[in-house]
Amino acid sequence: MARLQHQSFNLHRFPFASLPFQGSIVEQSIVLQALWNRMTRSNDHRMVGVRIRRARVSDLPVLVRHRHEMWMEAGTKAQKQRWDRDKGKYAPWARSQFRAGRFLGWVAETDNGVLAGSGCLWLRLGHRVAKSRTVQPYLLSMYTEKGFRGRGIASAIVESAIKWSKKKNFRTIFLHATTQGRRVYAKCGFKRTGEMRLDLTPR
Repeated sequence: MARLQHQSFNLHRFPFASLPFQGSIVEQSIVLQALWNRMTRSNDHRMVGVRIRRARVSDLPVLVRHRHEMWMEAGTKAQKQRWDRDKGKYAPWARSQFRAGRFLGWVAETDNGVLAGSGCLWLRLGHRVAKSRTVQPYLLSMYTEKGFRGRGIASAIVESAIKWSKKKNFRTIFLHATTQGRRVYAKCGFKRTGEMRLDLTPR
C-alpha cells in the first residue's frame, strides 16, 4: 500500500466518505486509483483553478497585449515589422468589430482573476454568393502566459471556439498556425492545407 501511495497519488487527499461504497482500505484505494488515472488521462487536473469564459469588452487591453506577445515570441522578422507598424490600429479595429458582433474571444481566467491566456475568433467576410457574402470564422491571436503553459489552456480555448462555431452551424474554421502552435491545432482536428502567401511589404 505504501508503494502505491508513493508512485501514484496521496490517498489522504481524497475523503473516503465521498466514495460510492464503504469497502476495505485496499478496495477504496483501487477505486481512487481508477479515478486518478481517468482524471490524468483527460488532463482535467491541469486546468484546476482555471476556467475558460467568453471575453468581454473590458478584456480587450489584455487581448491586444497577448497579440503583441504572440508576434514578439513567434513572428518572423517581417511579421514583427508589420505588427510594429500596425499595432496602433489593432485595438480600435478589434473594439469596433467586437461591438459589431464580428469579433469574439475566450480567456482563461484563474481563481484570483489573472487572465492566463486568450484566443479570438474573427467572423470575416468571405466570397460573395448571390447578393450576400459568406462568413468565415478565423481563429487568431492565440496566446498563453509563460507561467501557465503546458496545462492545456490553448487547447481548451480552441475547443471553446470550435464548440461555438458548430453551434452557429459554421462548417469550417480557418487559421494561420505558427510552428509552435501546429501541435495544438492538430490535436484539435485542424489539417494543413496548401495555402501559400506572397509578402508584398518592403524589405
